[in-house]
Amino acid sequence: MAVFHPDLTQEKWNEADRAYQVLSIFAELNRCRGRFERDDLVNARHSLDRVLELIDLTVEDPRWTGGHRHELLRFREAVGALYVGSDEIRTTPAELMRVLRTFHPASSTVPV
Repeated sequence: MAVFHPDLTQEKWNEADRAYQVLSIFAELNRCRGRFERDDLVNARHSLDRVLELIDLTVEDPRWTGGHRHELLRFREAVGALYVGSDEIRTTPAELMRVLRTFHPASSTVPV
């Protein structure tokens, strides 16, 4: 997978507040949703690439432990299913955004 955030190192990401991490993923999913709504599938897929990259960085942050890390990995699986158009897991960017809102109190008030 290509690197879409070349200046973003694991160390920089780990220094970011957890709310910032979740809201960054949320913002990229929101871009993805808009691109899907405009049938801009190429750029929607690029947005999903960036979402996956941010999730991978988040999973490697040692502050996300135990059940939180497990849930992030399950969330990543759902994003991957959207990316490949899986018939087993059918989801939309808006549904993923609703799930992501549960990961941190700061994101729970963001409208979907």
